[in-house]
Amino acid sequence: MKWRLRCFSFAFVVLVSGCATYPQDPERQARYHVDTAQAQFSKGNTEFAGAQIDVALERPNGNRYVQEWFDATPRAKTMYQTYLEGRVARVLNLRDARELVSDLERVESAGVLGSKQIADLRRGLVDQVVSGNRRDTIKILLSDDTSRFPDLNSRDHQKIIFDRTVQQLQGSDEPRPIKELFAYIEKAGRGSNEWKTVESALPSFHIRRSELDVVASLFPSFADQRAASLTRSISLEVKNADRLFADDLQKELKSSIKGVKWVSRGEPKSLTLVIDRVRHKETAIPDSAETVIYAQHQVNLVAAALLMPRNASYIYEVVKAGATVDYGYVVTLSGAGKVLSDDVVRGRLESTRTRCQNARIQNVFGGTTSADFIANDDMQNRCAGSQQGGTDDLNAQLVSKIVEGVLNVPEIKAVHLAN
Repeated sequence: MKWRLRCFSFAFVVLVSGCATYPQDPERQARYHVDTAQAQFSKGNTEFAGAQIDVALERPNGNRYVQEWFDATPRAKTMYQTYLEGRVARVLNLRDARELVSDLERVESAGVLGSKQIADLRRGLVDQVVSGNRRDTIKILLSDDTSRFPDLNSRDHQKIIFDRTVQQLQGSDEPRPIKELFAYIEKAGRGSNEWKTVESALPSFHIRRSELDVVASLFPSFADQRAASLTRSISLEVKNADRLFADDLQKELKSSIKGVKWVSRGEPKSLTLVIDRVRHKETAIPDSAETVIYAQHQVNLVAAALLMPRNASYIYEVVKAGATVDYGYVVTLSGAGKVLSDDVVRGRLESTRTRCQNARIQNVFGGTTSADFIANDDMQNRCAGSQQGGTDDLNAQLVSKIVEGVLNVPEIKAVHLAN
């Protein structure tokens, strides 16, 4: 929040002052920010003024310039304290709270506020963090650095943070403080309530392969079971597609999907993934040409002056072609004689290629000469289209679509995400 205020304040001041030059010398920067703070304070922009004081105190002699202003204008000192109180009230995460602790230390060191004012601000910040933890408005986890707030070490607050960390691991969002949680219950001891809570919640943690070593340190049996579940043996069969397409699809599946061991059909305890082509209609888009003409004043200035006769035109053709495919593939996963998932991947894809040709200059009498330069940005954009397109590009897009469909199969998606 603070850096946004500072950046916004600085940008605002530069804007209203006609892009003033920012000094290079750090001490002059301090003077600059104090002057800016004074100007904004006089306009009633106290947030901007307070943010500028923060920045000034980071520069050499910034404390002296701020103190001189406060001595001359006591209302400015009151404004700055109110600004800091506002920052305390706006703290919504532990990162901002730690940053504010450092800023208050800087203010105390600078001597621009009294010791009682600093103590009140610190107490207010602690109260904000403590109440935020209780009300769940500041979501503190066991992985967070709470060393600046020893009040959070109480049993009640540690219980809140522990429970929140367990809930965090039961969801899908980052971070995943599994290492810190296990260190916490190891310290609490086997048989403690915390240990029992984690042990019963383990199946809901969606433990990933990268986390297995941590889990195995305290719950080796569960880690072994989870490791086995993180790999699925699946055989692949592609029906009604040509050999090259089937090979490309199999290669992409192997490189894109994690946690799957691709095996031969019929291997014990394996699942079978069948991808059946039920629709695949390719249509070529014939070449179409568009003639583009630029008057001399539309051509880049230097090229127009050096390479074009007076009032000549720049002419070229944009040729577009490509292909479309309407597709439908049935994706079926089965095992132990049962169909586990059955879905259809369908849609329409289009791939176009663009090329520019026959660039030429035509004079006012109709005579032409070839042009070997780009006329302007518009031509650059028109001619920068794909030069490939066609069937090969469509096949690559189609393979990606089918892989996306396979990743939506629940059993495959689960093992992929876990890895």
